[in-house]
Amino acid sequence: MSHSGAYLACATGPQPVGIDLEVRDVRVVKRDVLALAAMACSDWEMRQLRTIDCERSRYRLFLQWWSLKEAYFKCLGTGVNFASIRGIECRQADHGEGHALAQARSWRGKTAADHAVLLSVCVLDGAVPPDALHVDADIEWEEEGGWSLVAVPP
Repeated sequence: MSHSGAYLACATGPQPVGIDLEVRDVRVVKRDVLALAAMACSDWEMRQLRTIDCERSRYRLFLQWWSLKEAYFKCLGTGVNFASIRGIECRQADHGEGHALAQARSWRGKTAADHAVLLSVCVLDGAVPPDALHVDADIEWEEEGGWSLVAVPP
């Protein structure tokens, strides 16, 4: 299970599954995104974030990766592990590089109050992530596609 603001998300499956929900007003970025990302992102992810000039777009991508990683740790049943989080990269599923730890699917949405919503569901490598949502909220969803979470050397 995951919750953010007034929203709750739940995932079930025949194998371990992790889910994360993030609801944020990305129009108002109150934090230094790169400082936050430095605690959770790999070197490659940090380079990608630094290439984005728009602070809101940078924040949105960071939240996407954070949501995927948090769903991964929930799938493991450990909670976020800050000792190893930077050794995990979020790659589009068709990237095919690195040792896959898990597969994930992600959706982006918008609330009636115009807040961005990110939802990520993760399963360990070898399992198939869900390809559909069953929704009971006033959020317009758009699939972000499949992801692989890969291990990278320290």
